[in-house]
Amino acid sequence: MFKLSNRSLSRLETGHPDGNAVVERAIKYTAVDFGVGEVARSIEKQRQNVELGASTTMNSRHLPKMTKKCIVGEMPLIPVAHAWDLFAYVDGQARWELPLYLEIAKAMDKASTELGVPMRWGACWQLLSEIEFDNYMSHITTYIQNKKALGKKALVDGPHFELPWQDYP
Repeated sequence: MFKLSNRSLSRLETGHPDGNAVVERAIKYTAVDFGVGEVARSIEKQRQNVELGASTTMNSRHLPKMTKKCIVGEMPLIPVAHAWDLFAYVDGQARWELPLYLEIAKAMDKASTELGVPMRWGACWQLLSEIEFDNYMSHITTYIQNKKALGKKALVDGPHFELPWQDYP
């Protein structure tokens, strides 16, 4: 069983309590160790990410906002982020191969289901509860094809998890 480092726990302080609870529970279920990379970010950092192509929107869930809904934790009194970038650890090194993030997504799905907190995965931008993990590449392929059909750039972001807009405005 893995556990979050003190650094990861401190990064959770800027996140919505419901998503934090999912991350904290998922670390107990995962087959791949992970840490918390980024939760809240500044508007300047988001602007840089868009310019570099690391993000496609200035309306990121990483930008702290006041929340209107809380299922697991207490309602925060300050703006919080609604997105979590996690990173896989293998032999003490951060790794970026998509199959590692599939394993993390499975753990996040189990935790979000248990807690009743919907989460979306950035690899295919679908709710975890809607993904057939045995066929996850078809979800990613469909996402890419749909973006291309709209003339937009697809961003397959395996490390990214977020509370969906419709549930957490």
